[in-house]
Amino acid sequence: MCKQEDVDYWMSADNPTLLVCSHPQSGEAWWMHIQSRFADPGQRASGQSPGAGE
Repeated sequence: MCKQEDVDYWMSADNPTLLVCSHPQSGEAWWMHIQSRFADPGQRASGQSPGAGE
């Protein structure tokens, strides 16, 4: 879950913001474009990224 102040900061960025997540033990990594993931106000308020962990 993301902190609201972090999401607000990321959404206010002039440049695209990417969040990179990884599971070093399994060698998996993925990224998400923050502005796209939190474009919906309801999703943004929840702090939950749709598809997190994909």
